[in-house]
Amino acid sequence: MTGMGNWFRQVIGKGALSHEKVAALASDYIDDDLSPSMASRFRKHVDSCEGCNGLVATLRATVLTIRDLPRPVTPPGLKERVLLRVQEEGTDTSTDDTDAPASDSTT
Repeated sequence: MTGMGNWFRQVIGKGALSHEKVAALASDYIDDDLSPSMASRFRKHVDSCEGCNGLVATLRATVLTIRDLPRPVTPPGLKERVLLRVQEEGTDTSTDDTDAPASDSTT
């Protein structure tokens, strides 16, 4: 079995990444957040795998498109109104139980 394991490592390469691992790391790779050794392993897989290469290309194009979108303009005072509403709901002591599940009155 050891001979087969050595052969596998020689053919596949030490530390080869799976398709799932590439998919999980793709965003970090595009953002240049991988260590140099992990980025090298990542590129090695993507360069030899058409499916993963397509995934990374599509994700990169999507990220660039989203980065180029204009930022939405929020109405003046929105932040303050939201924070006030959250604070009010956090201190709400009303006894309105309309959202509470009905209790079983037979017990």
